[in-house]
Amino acid sequence: MITPKSITKKQAKHILKLYEQITRAEILARLGSIRNLECVEYATIKIDKENELREYLYNTSSLVELGEIWKLVKSKRRKRKKSKNSL
Repeated sequence: MITPKSITKKQAKHILKLYEQITRAEILARLGSIRNLECVEYATIKIDKENELREYLYNTSSLVELGEIWKLVKSKRRKRKKSKNSL
């Protein structure tokens, strides 16, 4: 996991490059033509680049895992079965 204290110049350049690619893909996805599904292609590219950036920064691209790490998402708790002898 990359932290602000441990980041190198090379890593910072790579992050900026990925962010630029994400922004370009988002712009093209929003302005792309629906007729030939250009916008869908660019939206897919944007999602792939976001996953690549998350993988680079946090060593995982799973939003569920990140949510659990940051305590934004609670893991499902098992429900207890009621015993037959209880009222």
